[in-house]
Amino acid sequence: LYTKSGFNLTGIGMELDAIASVVIGGTLLAGGYGFVLGSAVGVLVYGLIQVLIAREGLDSWWTKVFIGLVLLGFVVLQRVIAVKRE
Repeated sequence: LYTKSGFNLTGIGMELDAIASVVIGGTLLAGGYGFVLGSAVGVLVYGLIQVLIAREGLDSWWTKVFIGLVLLGFVVLQRVIAVKRE
């Protein structure tokens, strides 16, 4: 905003971050259910995980590993809830 210009490749590779944030916030991957407030909470949790890992002095790739594990946990939890609803 300060330079009144942008770079079109700034967000490349951040797709997983966006998907992980909304899934952590409670949005179903199958669609049809989710809240904006939940997505905002997911973004805050995702950011908190990044800050805590950086604060501990771990390598940045640990962030992706840990977020992947958390995301896997939430996807499995969503699948269990979906199966119980049917």
